[in-house]
Amino acid sequence: MMNYSSSSSSFDDDEVAPDPALLIQRQVSTQWDFTFQQFGDKINKIATKCIQKHLTTEIYDQAMRDCHVKLQHGDDSHSHYLLGYYFHHGYSSIGIDKKQSEYHYNQAAQRNHLLAYYGLFQLDRDKIIQSDDQHLDQQQLAKKHANNLIKAAAFGLHSDAIQALRSLYRSSQDWRQEINQFREQNYETIKQLKQNTIILIDSYNCLGFLEYLIHKCNTLDQLRDQASDEDIRVPAKSFDYFKKASQLGDPRGDMNYAFYTELDTPLCHGNEVSLQELDQIKHYHRAVLRGCPLAAIKLKASMRESRNEVRNILKHRYYVENYIKALPYSDVYNQLGSMYFNDGQPFYIDIDQGKDYFFQAIVNPPSMAGPVDRTEYFYLGLMYEFGIGVQANITTAAHFYASSIYPHHDISLALCRLAKLIEKGKLSQCNINDAVQLYQYGAYSHVTQVAPYCHYRLGRIIGQQQYQHLSFYQPVSVHLHMDIAFSCFNEEALLVKPAAMDRYVVSKLMEDGSCTNTSSHIPVLAPQRNFYITRAHFTDNYLNRFYSIKAWLRGKILVAADADNAKLYDQLNWLNKEIKTLWGYSPIQLMMEAYQISQRYYSKQLTVEHFRFDFQCAKTQLQDKPNAATYYKLGLLHQYGLGGAVKDFKLSAEYYSQAAELYCPMASINLSFLYGCEEDGDCPQLYYQVFTTARELATVQLQNLVTAALNGSIRAIDIMQDRLKAYSCWRDIIDERIKDLTKCFNKKILGFINKRLNNTTSSKYHAEMGILLMVKELNYKMPDQKAVKEILKHLEESMKLGNPAGTFLYAFTKLKLKLADNKMKYINLYHKAAELNHPGANRMFFIHCNTNNSKCDRSDENTKDDEKKASCVTNAANFGFPDAMADLAITLKYQGPKNVELARQLLHQSISDKLLGCYRVDLPIAELGLIYQYYWSSSNHYELAAHYYAIDAFYQMEDAKSRCYLAKLIIHDHIKAKNKLDDAIKLCQSAIYIQDNCYSAYAHYLLGKIYSRCEQYSNINSQNMANEHYNSAFQLFYRNHSHYSSTSCMSNYYLGVMCQFGCGRRKDLNKAKQFYSCGLRCKCKNNVYFIKHYLKKCQNKLDMLKDSMQRQ
Repeated sequence: MMNYSSSSSSFDDDEVAPDPALLIQRQVSTQWDFTFQQFGDKINKIATKCIQKHLTTEIYDQAMRDCHVKLQHGDDSHSHYLLGYYFHHGYSSIGIDKKQSEYHYNQAAQRNHLLAYYGLFQLDRDKIIQSDDQHLDQQQLAKKHANNLIKAAAFGLHSDAIQALRSLYRSSQDWRQEINQFREQNYETIKQLKQNTIILIDSYNCLGFLEYLIHKCNTLDQLRDQASDEDIRVPAKSFDYFKKASQLGDPRGDMNYAFYTELDTPLCHGNEVSLQELDQIKHYHRAVLRGCPLAAIKLKASMRESRNEVRNILKHRYYVENYIKALPYSDVYNQLGSMYFNDGQPFYIDIDQGKDYFFQAIVNPPSMAGPVDRTEYFYLGLMYEFGIGVQANITTAAHFYASSIYPHHDISLALCRLAKLIEKGKLSQCNINDAVQLYQYGAYSHVTQVAPYCHYRLGRIIGQQQYQHLSFYQPVSVHLHMDIAFSCFNEEALLVKPAAMDRYVVSKLMEDGSCTNTSSHIPVLAPQRNFYITRAHFTDNYLNRFYSIKAWLRGKILVAADADNAKLYDQLNWLNKEIKTLWGYSPIQLMMEAYQISQRYYSKQLTVEHFRFDFQCAKTQLQDKPNAATYYKLGLLHQYGLGGAVKDFKLSAEYYSQAAELYCPMASINLSFLYGCEEDGDCPQLYYQVFTTARELATVQLQNLVTAALNGSIRAIDIMQDRLKAYSCWRDIIDERIKDLTKCFNKKILGFINKRLNNTTSSKYHAEMGILLMVKELNYKMPDQKAVKEILKHLEESMKLGNPAGTFLYAFTKLKLKLADNKMKYINLYHKAAELNHPGANRMFFIHCNTNNSKCDRSDENTKDDEKKASCVTNAANFGFPDAMADLAITLKYQGPKNVELARQLLHQSISDKLLGCYRVDLPIAELGLIYQYYWSSSNHYELAAHYYAIDAFYQMEDAKSRCYLAKLIIHDHIKAKNKLDDAIKLCQSAIYIQDNCYSAYAHYLLGKIYSRCEQYSNINSQNMANEHYNSAFQLFYRNHSHYSSTSCMSNYYLGVMCQFGCGRRKDLNKAKQFYSCGLRCKCKNNVYFIKHYLKKCQNKLDMLKDSMQRQ
C-alpha cells in the first residue's frame, strides 16, 4: 500500500545538489514503500501493467510458423536456433519447453551456429542449480561446453560467452583445466599443420582469444581485483595469432585484431579519431571486404555520428544493405529499420519496410557482438503513438515501450515515452506514482539523454501543487533535478550538432528559470531565438523532427505572448481549442500529423522520373552550350547512378574536375568525397580512389576543399573545421601548409618571373592563408579577436592585390562577424568580386539584393541594380548554385509562358541537389509544384504538383505555401485522398501556426471555404467556424494590403474576393472594387513577376465586376 502522506524533504533549500545517483537513492528510500534494492522489480511490475500479452504471443507464434515453413523447404540452422530460443524463453503461446529447446539448439550447433553453443550452455547451467553434486556438474559442463564457448567467443565475439569463460576460469578448477587443455591442443595443431587449412586458421583465432583470456584472468587473480579491465593490456601474442589468421586470408582474424585493439586502448572520448581507432577501423574494413558481415556491425559502430557527412551516410547504407543485411539478428534488423524509418532523404524513406524490419528485430536475438540494442520497441512505440504508417493507438504504443523495459531491461527513450504517457493520464491502468518511479529509474541510469530528461520531468512534476497530497511531492528538490538536467543537456547542446531534444530542454529551462545553475557557456539569447535554432535538425530523423517542431511551436507562442501580439496570442488559443475539439490533438500532434499527410502525396516513382528528366536536360546542354552547372550535374548523377546515368565514379570524377576547372565550388566538394581511405573504413565500391592512410586522403581533400572555399563555398570551410576536429592528421597538414605560406611571405620568394605573376600568386596565397586560419582559429559564435585580426589582414592583402576570392572572403567575414560599419560598402565589395567572375560573390550579391528589397547601392532613380542582380543570378546559376537556379527560374516563370519550360528545367536541377543531401539551403521547391499545377498540361500534372509540395513540406519547417496549395488540390478533388476534408483541414491549420501573414491568411480563407460547405463535423458549428476563419483571413490580408511587399497585391486580391462574394461578411461590391484597384497600384520591386501574376488577376476581377455592375 502506497503511503500518500506528505513527507518532508531530505534536502534543505540551500543544499548543494548531491551526486545524481545518491539523490535518486535517497528519494526512493524515503518516498516509497519498497527498498532501493527492490526498485528494478517495481519497474518491471509497472511495465507488465502496460504489456498486452496477446500481442507478444501473436508476434512470436507467427515467427515460429515461419521457422517451420523454412525448415520444410530446406536445412536452415538459424530457424533451428530461433525455435530453440523461443522454447527456451517461452516467448510463444506454447511456453517454455526445455526438451524442444535442447533439440533445436543441438540441430543448430551441429551446423556451427555460434549462438546455439551458448544456448546449450545456458540450458545445462540451469540444470546445475538443481543438482546436488556441484563438482560433478561443473566437470561435465566444462568438458561438454568449454570448446564451443571458446569458438563462440573467438569466431563470433559473443560477449556473454567471453564473460562466462572469464568467470568460470577464475572460479572453477575444472573449467581452468579444460580451457588450458584446449589451448595445448591448439598449440599442437599449429605445430603439425603447415598448410593453409581451415583448422589452422581456427586454431590461430582460438589461441589469440585464449592468450587474452588467460592473461587477463591470471592478472586479476594476482592483483586480487585491484586493477580494472582497462588497466590490463591485451598480450602481444594475441595480436600475433590474429595477424597470422589474417595473413592466411581469414576475415575473422582481422575482426578479432580490430576488436582487441579497441579493448587494448580505449578510444578517446572527444571528437578526435585516434591512431588506434584508425587502425581498428582499417582491420574491420578489411574483414568486411573479405566477407565477414559480423565485422560490418562493428565497423558501423566505429563510424561516429559526429562525422555525419553525405559520404558517411552513403557508406553506412552500403554496408547495411550489402553486408550487415546478411546477418539475421535484432541489432541488424534495427539498423535496417532505422535506415528506412529515419533517413534524412525522402527518396530512401519506406515506413512499411522499416516497420517490417522492426518486427523482425523483436523475434530475432541480438548478435551479442556488442552492446544489445533494443530500439525496435522505441520506434514501434513512436509509430503507434503518432500514427506513422499505422493507425494511432496509445495502448499499443505503451505495449511496445513497456516491452523494452520488461523482459529486456533496456533503459532507453522508450522508458521516457512510457512515463510521459502515464504522466499525461493516457493509460488508465497506471497512475502518476508509476510515472514518477519510471522517471526516477531512468534518472538513476546515467544513460545519455534518458537520465537528464528524466531529471527534467521529475523537476516539473514533484513540486506541482496538485500533487501535494502524494509522497513524492518535494518542492525543495525541484531545482536539484533541474540543475542536473540543465548541466547534462547544456553539455550536449554545446556540441557542433546537438540533438533537437537537448536544445529544446535547455531552452525550456531557460524560459522557465527552473534551474539555479549559472555556469552555462551558451550565449544568453531571447527564448524564442533559442527555440528557433532547433529548426536545423528538422530533417535529421523522426525524433529530431518531433522536438524541432515542438521547440519551434513554443517559440511562436512566446512571440505571440508579447504585449504587442495580443491578437495573435488570442488567435492561437482559439485555434488550439478548435484543434482539440475536432481531433483531440495538441498543436504538436497536429503539426506531426500534417507532416505525415504531406508525405502520403510524395511519390518515389515521380522522384525517379525527376532524375531522369534532369539527366536528359544535362545531356542536351552538354551537346549545346555546357557550363560549370552542366558538368557538375552530370558528375552528381553518375556518382549516384540516377536518372539513367551509369553509376561510374571515374566518369563522375572527370565531370566534377571539368566543373571545378570552371570554378564550380560544389564540384570541388563532391570531388573530395569521391576519395576514401582504408583507415576510415571506406569501401572501394563507393569511391573513385581509396588511399591507404588518412593522411593521404586528407592531403587530397584539403586541396579540393580549399579550392571550393576560394570559389565561394562557406560549407567547404565548415567541412574542413569538422575534419580538423576529427583527425589529428588534418591539423598536422594544415599546420605544415601554414608554415610553408608563412615562409613564403617572410622571405618574399613569391614569383620572380614578373610582377603580374607575383601579384597573382601572392594574392592567391594570402586568400588561402586566410581560409586556413579561418578553419583552424575561427569560431563564429565566440570569435577570438586576435585570430580575426590576422585573418582579415591576409584577406585584405589579397583583396588589395586584386584577387576576387580575397575580396569575397573579406566582405563575408566582416558581415558574418558583424564588423561592418557600413553594410552597403561590403555588399558592393561582393559586386566588385562578382564583376571579376567570382562564383560565390555572384551568389551572395543577389542574395543580399533579395534580402534588402533590391536597394543595394541605390544612388539615384537611374540606378542599374536590377540589371546587376539579374546578371549575378544568371552567373551564379551557371556556376551551379541551386538557390541561384531557383531564383532565376522564378523570374523566368513570371515573364511569360514561353519561359516556363526553361524555368522547369532550372528548378529540377536545383532540387536534385536538395534531394541528394548535397545542399543545405532552403529552396523554393513549391514553385515547381506551382508550375505543374498551373502551367503544365500532362495527365498527371496535379500528382506532380502534390509531389513537389510534399517534398517542400519534408525539407522546410515553415512551408505554409506548399501546405495551402496541397490542401487546395485536395479540396478540389484534383488528387485522390482517403480522408479528403480531414487532410485539407489539418494542412491548413498547420499552415496558420507558421504565421506567414499572407499564407496564414490564405489558410484561414481556405478553411472558411471548407467549413461553409460541409456539415460532416457534428462536434462544431461549421458556419460559425467558417465565419471565424473568414474574419481572421480578412484581418491578416488587410494588415498586409497597403504594405509595399511582394504579397500585398495577393492580399488585395483576396480581400476583393471576400467582399465581392460575401465571405464571412455582407457582399460589398464597392469595397471589392477598391481592393482590386489597390492591388493594381502595388509597385514593390522585389519578386516583381509574382506581383504581375496577381496584378493580372486583380485586373480581370475588376473588369468582370465593372461589366456586371454596368449590366445591372
